[in-house]
Amino acid sequence: MSRLSGKSLVVIDASAETVIMLEAWFETLGVTAHGMTGRVTPAGVSALIDRKRPDVIIFDVPMPYHENVHILHELITSGAFADVPVIVTTTNTRVVSALARANDLALRHLVEKPYDMDLLMQRVTSALAIANDRPAPPPPDRGRALPRPPASQAKCEPVLGDAGAADPDPSEPTECRGSETDCYIASALRREFQLRRERWLLRA
Repeated sequence: MSRLSGKSLVVIDASAETVIMLEAWFETLGVTAHGMTGRVTPAGVSALIDRKRPDVIIFDVPMPYHENVHILHELITSGAFADVPVIVTTTNTRVVSALARANDLALRHLVEKPYDMDLLMQRVTSALAIANDRPAPPPPDRGRALPRPPASQAKCEPVLGDAGAADPDPSEPTECRGSETDCYIASALRREFQLRRERWLLRA
């Protein structure tokens, strides 16, 4: 069994293809992954984090770097990411690191794109180890239906069950809400990543 099995994470990336890829990869490891793509706003991210209550967040900083580092800074300082480790990804770690320092923002986990999946797994495992040392957050209120996400966020999110229903088994594929092409890609990636997962677990 994967050391990540049973955990949950949120992937925030402007690229739908990247979100689908990471969701499929983490699902093969028994991780419940929720993606958000498209235009990123502090309010939208905060709402997603509040609904999903992940163990770790993967947050991509695309161009324009200055604007998106500012969004990251706002999310961290506002408490939206309180007690949740954040792995920051970007195509230019040098620029993002400099902008973060200029904003007095310490980035503990920074991963450059394109991904080295082994390095990304190491950072996620390390971040989850930190998360395990903090008190567990209170369980979400199951007495009322959770609000549906906006259409721009729903593309890469699995379908939510009825309020009060048990959480789905993370090892089981979730129903795809994207387009037919997106669902086909996700299905193919799951098959490919299942093989990669077996090789990765042998090295772990």
